[in-house]
Parts: sequence; structure tokens; C-alpha cells
Amino acid sequence: MLAGQIPRGVSELLLAGVGDLGWTAQAPQRLAGPGGIGSSCLATSPDETEQLVLMLGTTTTPLGADQALALRLLHCHLGIGMSSRLFVALREEHGLAYDVGVHHPARLGDAPFVMHLSSSADRAADATRELLNEWQRLLQEPISPAELELALAKFRSQEALGRQTSSQLADRQALVLGHGLPMDFADRSLEAAAALSPEDLHRAACTLLTQPCLSLCGPSTALRAAEREWGRHALNNP
Repeated sequence: MLAGQIPRGVSELLLAGVGDLGWTAQAPQRLAGPGGIGSSCLATSPDETEQLVLMLGTTTTPLGADQALALRLLHCHLGIGMSSRLFVALREEHGLAYDVGVHHPARLGDAPFVMHLSSSADRAADATRELLNEWQRLLQEPISPAELELALAKFRSQEALGRQTSSQLADRQALVLGHGLPMDFADRSLEAAAALSPEDLHRAACTLLTQPCLSLCGPSTALRAAEREWGRHALNNP
């Protein structure tokens, strides 16, 4: 992958020493990656600290698949910047979070979509309940048009930040081609994102985010409080 000011004669330089063998070129192939879990579960790891770390998530869909773009916008809505839904709701409104965000990497297989939160151990029940409430909110109601516009602005900004240097452009194109997607995938995604509605994002959430798993790490007293909230919450009792 080459990006930047490509010199003249670069083809000859690349082919030097290859002889009559030449380069074998073919269109990117879309291959299937690893599958996900697809069911809710609870995992705990005792650690006698003063914090409780929560990870709530599930495996979803590969980069470029149907509804993957809607999830990327939900990622922006929930976890990008100080105006994100999780930062405002969990940190500013409830004072729960030391650290909060969303992890949703590009994957060839079923990509994880994970909300993460760290809070003080003595507020384990509140932190667990409010994090579960935020996930449940995605399933119960679409985001507002204003929230979608803000998510779109963040999505475009993230794309622009990822195209500032030649190395970033090369990395981006290598990622896209490695997933068997066309060279102009990023530009197509920007155009397609503008056409999505709050209802499109809600349908994606209801299709892909219905059975999350909860992972907990912290002191035993905090784990017990968090487990009680998980056991009684509507998200775990559909």
C-alpha cells in the first residue's frame, strides 16, 4: 500500500529483482471471520481494590456488513467526547464514572460492542444499574434527531482525523482491503451515514444488542452488589 507523493518509476522499483515472476494481483476477497457468543452471561473476577470495573457488551457484526454502519454511529453517540451519552449520564448526572466509554473495533468476524465503566466500589450497585439502564435505553427508544446529527458530526470528525498523514491513509486502506472491502469504502460510509435515521439505528440495536454479557472486576463486596443488580434488572429478565 502506497500513500502520499508517489515518485515516478515506482513500479519499476517495486518490480526490480522479481524477474519474470511479476506480481500476482487480485481483487480483495471477503472472507468470514470468527463468530461471537450470541447469548447473555455474567463473568466476575475478584480483585481487592477500591474500584469496580464493568464491561457490558456483546458480539455484533463485521465491518462492512448490514447494520455495521448504524453501530458505528451508536458508538459515536455513546462514547465519543465529553458530550457523549455515557459521559453525560454516568459521569455528570450520576457522578459514577472514573472512566467511561465504548469499545467497538473493526473486525473481519463478529465485532465486539462494549460499554465500559470504572467506578468506586461503594457505588457498585448504582454503577451497575445505571450502565444496564443505558443499554436498555438503546433497545427501548430511538435516539433523537439532534443526537443523530451530533453523532454524524463526530463520525465525520473521526474519519477526518484518520486521514491527516500518509501513514494514516495507508493504514486505513490496508485495513479496508484486508477486510475484502472496496478502496472507496470510507467515502461510501460517509455518504451512507448521512442517509441513516434514528429508526435505522434503533433497528440495529434491537437486532444486534439484545443479549449482552456483563463482566465485573473488583472487591468481593462490590461484585456481590453488582451481581444482585444484574439478577434483578429487566435487561437480564426479558
